[in-house]
Amino acid sequence: MAKKYFFFILCIQIACKRTQILSDQKMIDIITDICIAKNLSEYKFNNIPYYTLEEIYQIHNTKAQIFTQSYKYYIKKKKMDNILEGAKKKLIKKLQH
Repeated sequence: MAKKYFFFILCIQIACKRTQILSDQKMIDIITDICIAKNLSEYKFNNIPYYTLEEIYQIHNTKAQIFTQSYKYYIKKKKMDNILEGAKKKLIKKLQH
């Protein structure tokens, strides 16, 4: 009987790990940082350091796989436009300061 419960709990834990989705705000924060890093790297500002994707994921305590799963989830749920709009607003705020 205990083995059945252990197996059931193990299955639930595995399923939860596979479907870990980042919050809307976390996605906005990560996408904002990715946009900033991409632009800094393209213009090659020597005196301004920029982060790689892996460093950005590490700053936000996530991994590329989780970000990708979340991205696909929000695309499927048709919520990505809201997230991108949030990132745009955040970028504009940063530019104004």
